[in-house]
Amino acid sequence: CFDVLSLVTDIYKPRPDRIRDWITMPKANGYESLHVTVMGPQGKWVEVQIRTERMDEIAEHGFAAHYRYKDISTFESELDTWIERIREQLRTPDSDAFEFFDDFKLNLYAAEINLFTPKGDMVSLPQGSTVIDLAYEIHTDLGNKCIGAKINFKLVPLSHVLENGDQVEVLTSEKQVPKLEWLKFATTAKARSKIKDAFKLEKKKHVDKGKQMVDDALRELKAPITANNLKKIIAHFNLNNKDQLYSEVGMGFLELDNLDEILGKKSPNKLVKYWNITFSRKKKEEPETEEPTPVTAKKHHKIDKKKPFLLKEAQDNVTFSLAKCCNPIPGDKVIGYLTTDDHVNIHKTGCKEVEKFLSSHGNKIIAAEWAKFKKQSYLTRLRLEGFDRLGIVNEVTNIISKQHSVNMRSVKFDTHEGIFEGDMFLYIHNADDLHHLISSLEKIKGIERVSRDENLSD
Repeated sequence: CFDVLSLVTDIYKPRPDRIRDWITMPKANGYESLHVTVMGPQGKWVEVQIRTERMDEIAEHGFAAHYRYKDISTFESELDTWIERIREQLRTPDSDAFEFFDDFKLNLYAAEINLFTPKGDMVSLPQGSTVIDLAYEIHTDLGNKCIGAKINFKLVPLSHVLENGDQVEVLTSEKQVPKLEWLKFATTAKARSKIKDAFKLEKKKHVDKGKQMVDDALRELKAPITANNLKKIIAHFNLNNKDQLYSEVGMGFLELDNLDEILGKKSPNKLVKYWNITFSRKKKEEPETEEPTPVTAKKHHKIDKKKPFLLKEAQDNVTFSLAKCCNPIPGDKVIGYLTTDDHVNIHKTGCKEVEKFLSSHGNKIIAAEWAKFKKQSYLTRLRLEGFDRLGIVNEVTNIISKQHSVNMRSVKFDTHEGIFEGDMFLYIHNADDLHHLISSLEKIKGIERVSRDENLSD
């Protein structure tokens, strides 16, 4: 096939982005062929498909027909994989025929993408697959516990659409359970089937648990477990049927504390429960500390370039200012740039502006060192990334203000499809304090990344 491909491309000019190799890596349904689009004699693009007789039989009639006619007993791995997917769907005891047919069609005629695990293993999925599809393709338990993924070292939600060649690390949590809303973005038949199975199983557990709780509550009141009593309870909570009652009680959404009153009344009154969730926020006073301003010299002394310039909180004889391009804080590795004989502009050693100065004004660059800074604080920006969960914002703010006694100028938190992002402006004394704070924040469950942002203007 490849020899023929070489002959065709020697005669006709190929279109590079339209060459497809389904022989080296066959489709999951067993299709094998080489596709190439070339410029024909009449100036029109023509697709050429190159395959052997065996490949053509499979392409035209399918795997089953090919093996029946040729009497071949050993199925290839691609066919085994495809049949196993169908077999898993057929094992579902409560599957609906139309639902099965819809899911079955998802596995047919779909263009595929190839993905890679952190260990280098390759997984093939239909084009348009999401993170949750990959998780269930690898293992059912992985799918059930999946909370997101890292794709090329970037956090993404369950609904993220995968692209060919992505390196994907599936992230899990023991507290995660399958959710019905996953069906909105799950595309493969296997993933959809597993989500439905898990939801049915979970619902059955809640119904069984709720039924036991309702029965126990009625027995405790020495009330008979009759259809009439169940109807009173269902009507009282404005529900549709007993299964809904059992499910709500089993999941803890309904309390049966006033069951004796419910059964004793002829016309049940609706029970209205108000869950008053009050978030009390104590406004902290704006810190009096401000961004550092240049220290003005009373006496002007020329700076000795041969000695490292010592940065002190109370500078006696010269002025210095902190560069706005990199915003260094005490403790950062810094370097000085002489703007005048008695003024130094302080930059971080990796600052891009310093690289420009080195090439054109190298004679004005001097070494600089920090003294201990404990009184004055400096505005610093931190960014947080992770997976959202209940209470995570409270933990972050407690660690910053209570454990590390750091003042906050502004705090912004945002969540999207389970991904948590934080943007904070804090007043920090020195780099050591900042590193300790970052280390504490990284230990919070759900926080994946804490980074310092040198840009303070946004």
